[in-house]
Amino acid sequence: MTLQPRHFGLAVLLHAVLLTLLFTGVQCSQKMVPPPMVQGVLINPSKIPHPNPQPVPQQPPKPDQPPAQPPVDTTVKDQQAQAEAQRLKAQQQAAQEAEQKRQQEAAAEQQRKADALKQQQIAAEAQKQAELKKQQEEAQHKADEQKQQQAAEEKRKADAQHAQEELQKQLDADVRKREAAAESKRRAKADAERKQAMAELQDQLGVEDAQRRQQEQMSWVQILAAAIERVWSRPAGLQGLYCTLHIDLAPTGEVLGVAIKTSSGNSLFDQSARAAVYAASPLPLPEDKSAFDPSINITFDPDKVAPQ
Repeated sequence: MTLQPRHFGLAVLLHAVLLTLLFTGVQCSQKMVPPPMVQGVLINPSKIPHPNPQPVPQQPPKPDQPPAQPPVDTTVKDQQAQAEAQRLKAQQQAAQEAEQKRQQEAAAEQQRKADALKQQQIAAEAQKQAELKKQQEEAQHKADEQKQQQAAEEKRKADAQHAQEELQKQLDADVRKREAAAESKRRAKADAERKQAMAELQDQLGVEDAQRRQQEQMSWVQILAAAIERVWSRPAGLQGLYCTLHIDLAPTGEVLGVAIKTSSGNSLFDQSARAAVYAASPLPLPEDKSAFDPSINITFDPDKVAPQ
């Protein structure tokens, strides 16, 4: 319950009325009875802490004070004064309790606001930490992406460098291979030309050597024929006969074997020629050893002995 200024005014007025009545009664009474002392406390409304003002229901105005009544019994007056004092005391106690309740509610409201503010600060700090953590994570993620991109770029460059080196090695190998092939081809051509020249030279020398050898062999065969003819006993009366003998010679000129290659048709003629070869052994060797032939054919006829 909130005390209003008019309540204090009414209380003061009521006390004044009671004092007036008591004073009048004492004057009229034969026996003077001192009235009970009622102590009142005036409270300055400006010094009372006011909580949030709440609308107070308007009380109907009290009727005007009745005119002074005739003196009444002092006992009744005392009881009325005590009742009024108790009422005032109850009002003061109610006002104190209301003030205490208001202060408690204000303290609770202040504590609630402080708690709410603290919760807001905690939430704001948590949000700030979360945002900071998120920024750090984003920065770390960005740094990791940059590292990955840098590593990928370095790997790409390394792969490109390796590919370029491999390509250069392949090109160098191809160049060396082409150079080696060209050199091999050149050498092969040079070898072929040299071999061809050698072959041509050998052919030329061979022809000349063959011609020279043939001449040497012809001369050697004539020497052999002359040696055989000296020891050949020709059968008499056999005209127009000839035979060809195949003679095998040792390197020393000794006759190893004589075979009739082409018969004359007359065994006597053939055997006489064969016997003449054995009789002439060892046959003379050619002056040029390259003209020696271990197998030689000689044809015998009545007029001449010719090599084959």
